[in-house]
Amino acid sequence: MTALLESPRKPQAQLELMRFSGEQFDQLWQIGFLSSDDRVELLDGQIVRKPEVNSTHYYALLELHKRLMYQFDTQAIVVNQGTIQLPHDGRPDPDIVLAHREVPRTRVPLPEDIYLLIEVAESTIHRDRSIKLPLYARDLVCEYWILNLEAKQLEVYRNPSEERYLTSFTLEVGQLATCLAFPNDQIDWFSSL
Repeated sequence: MTALLESPRKPQAQLELMRFSGEQFDQLWQIGFLSSDDRVELLDGQIVRKPEVNSTHYYALLELHKRLMYQFDTQAIVVNQGTIQLPHDGRPDPDIVLAHREVPRTRVPLPEDIYLLIEVAESTIHRDRSIKLPLYARDLVCEYWILNLEAKQLEVYRNPSEERYLTSFTLEVGQLATCLAFPNDQIDWFSSL
């Protein structure tokens, strides 16, 4: 008869992640420790890799950005994949930012400077809903959209509280969108699909 003896397992220690402030993250860029080749962003104090962009995402983003530039050029700054600054240790790079034209050129937009954030999502839908959505709500970004390429829908989130967006709805192909800041300007978002 053979007996198998197991050594007692030690409980694995919980890994303690190092958190970074927004200022520390900015310094990593300034000293050259991070570069655009790293494809990272700061979310809630954690440096995370951004997913690779596939062709479907690339061309949908290109079309939506062109449309918004044409439509809002005189009313807002329209930024494609630019960094914003969140007060709770965040430096995300949303796909599109519509910001006030008066944002000082000495800093990136803050939540109070932003009319609208848009993420174009295919493989990133979980990340955009589960991670970025609550961060944007907590930091009081007034309006956030997710262009869901797979479902061919536009998810609209408005009225942030410190825990979540109080208003949300989904638009289907053929339904025009409007940004709260520009209620008279309808946006044909689905032509970007």
